[in-house]
Amino acid sequence: MNRRPLPFAPIWNLILALAAVIALAGCTAGSDLYFGSSSVKDAEKIVADADWDKATRIKVDIRQNEFRPAIMRLYVGEPYIVSFENRDDSAHSVSASEFFGTIAMRQLVEKGEVRAKDVRLYAIGLEPGETKEIHFVPTLDGWYQYSDGASALLFWSRGEMLGTVGAIIVAK
Repeated sequence: MNRRPLPFAPIWNLILALAAVIALAGCTAGSDLYFGSSSVKDAEKIVADADWDKATRIKVDIRQNEFRPAIMRLYVGEPYIVSFENRDDSAHSVSASEFFGTIAMRQLVEKGEVRAKDVRLYAIGLEPGETKEIHFVPTLDGWYQYSDGASALLFWSRGEMLGTVGAIIVAK
């Protein structure tokens, strides 16, 4: 029996691919944290040598699909404590895998408890009203983008970033 493919089969492949992308986008929201192995050489020493009593504190609010402030200016070798607060009625995430791969992370605090340290962070999920705090030292200068994880996956935007976006500028 010689079977011919159905003429609409490519459409179903596209629909299945789109469903997979949407499912992955949903994985970045919520109270989950996404980790891998730390890629920063001597991260433990960098964290241990930092003066955490003099760490600069930055508060970032997520409200109505906007990060406030949208731009963070940091310096290599300086310790920072950044607090992300979701002030919306829906879950959001802070996705900055490239930036997170260049920091020496001391810890990530959720609900007053240390959740992680000595790992590479990819994204931070935040439920409505939730706050998470990350303690870190930048190790590489550059310009980095951070976004709500779901907005970065909208492939039909033709390369334009839609949704909640921000920039992290790290200078020497």
